[in-house]
Amino acid sequence: MRKVLIVDDDWLILEDIRKLIRWESCDFQAPLLAQSAGQALKIMEKEPVDLVITDISMPEVSGVDFIRTARKRYPDTVFAVLSNYDDFIYVKEAMKAGAAEYLLKYEIEAENLKRFLSQMAKRIQEERRSALDREKILRMQRDAQNDLRRLFWQQLFQGDLNDEQLCTQARRLELPVKGGAWVPVVAVLEDRGRKREEGSVWKAVEEAEFHAGGETKIFGTLLKPELLFLVIYIPEVSFLLLTAILTQVIRNLRESFLCEDIPAFLCSGKICMQLKELREGIGVLLEYDYFRFYSGYDTVRSNVRKPVKGRFPEEEWERVMAAMITEGPDKLEEKWQIFAEMIVRTQPPETEMKKWVITKLWQRLGRSDALQAALTQLERADTCELFLEQLKQVITDCGQANIILRKIGRKEIRETVQFLYSHYNENITLDQLADNACMSRTYFCKVFKEEVGSSYTDFLNKIRIEQAKQLLCKSNLHTREIADRTGFPDYRYFCRLFKQQTGKTCGEYRKSCLTEKNV
Repeated sequence: MRKVLIVDDDWLILEDIRKLIRWESCDFQAPLLAQSAGQALKIMEKEPVDLVITDISMPEVSGVDFIRTARKRYPDTVFAVLSNYDDFIYVKEAMKAGAAEYLLKYEIEAENLKRFLSQMAKRIQEERRSALDREKILRMQRDAQNDLRRLFWQQLFQGDLNDEQLCTQARRLELPVKGGAWVPVVAVLEDRGRKREEGSVWKAVEEAEFHAGGETKIFGTLLKPELLFLVIYIPEVSFLLLTAILTQVIRNLRESFLCEDIPAFLCSGKICMQLKELREGIGVLLEYDYFRFYSGYDTVRSNVRKPVKGRFPEEEWERVMAAMITEGPDKLEEKWQIFAEMIVRTQPPETEMKKWVITKLWQRLGRSDALQAALTQLERADTCELFLEQLKQVITDCGQANIILRKIGRKEIRETVQFLYSHYNENITLDQLADNACMSRTYFCKVFKEEVGSSYTDFLNKIRIEQAKQLLCKSNLHTREIADRTGFPDYRYFCRLFKQQTGKTCGEYRKSCLTEKNV
């Protein structure tokens, strides 16, 4: 039902009007009553009112002045006036102020009031429709403005605008061209394997802008689902204060993204004192992939400069390869630490480094399905930390295999061990292994145990469980999928064997890994 407020300094008139009809029958709630303009405004502050019927002649503030004030605050409310016969001039003024209709006090009867309310109900409906249309138009204008602005920032990032076009379009889009400072920012967003709503990204940006306060603004566009280009505008202030504000805004952005569960790498360019300087400032940000690879997510790189990319430490790499083949785990670990520190220190180009490492591993270790899977994962590593972690695992696994191989005298068994490491996730049978070694089943089992120190099934299961441990620590895969990937078609047997070898269930082992990472 619609709400109506009646304003008159005469309480008896208010009561008479209130009791004259059943307001519910006219689709109005029982009226709210006020004896002054001030009292009426207080009521309107507390709850929205569809219709206001006000007396013209009131002490302190007239009905005309009340309508002028209230219309500014509540433009969607319909106003009508109560008048006497001799109030024509005031009625005219009230209509100019925004009143829709008038009602003569001394002609107020039940039927007249009902007809009047019916007319007002239609007027309210029209006003609501007009208000919705206005809001729709304004929303479309805002959306169009935002779309044009985002296209503008996209063109700027891609280098499609010259200085003249930059300034002309900025003025059209009502962007501040003169005064203040501009700072370009690239945000690389991690999706963590889930679909991310674009709305949550802009919510984080708006939240950061809100906390920045003052006249600081954050503009931008989503270039890719994982790549956000932002421009921070800070009104003209001292350079010292400018730096402090910028630092706080960047911190707000990072925290806002984390609140939306969007880990992000933030990279800001130099402070530009003119809008057209942004074209040059953006240039260095095109290296965002390189900066993010060596910094990782949840980090910030501020005021970046053109990176000086180092060389790949080939000598240290060769020492790691040599240790993997000829030396024990301690020496391998020692050589690996030196190599990893050199990578972090020199920061060679990501793409070239991955290509070089993968090629060398293919050449050194030979091709297999297991190695193919490991190298594919290695190529997809999007941070240096993850790349080194996965590379170390490949090298460690190969080193362990080589330690075992060096102790085996017979060529046939060495080849069998290499086969088991490469094909552990496949359905391997005794007949297959015996045939490959050109031995009978019985003789193969005897020789394998003599050379390796355990049966082929125990050895194979040990390899599979080690791989399962890695997947539990480094992936979110369900244990059933892990069992299948590591060559266990029987899930229950896998769970039983895992606990037997590790002393923990799969769930307990994964939890312990997470605990160790967080320590």
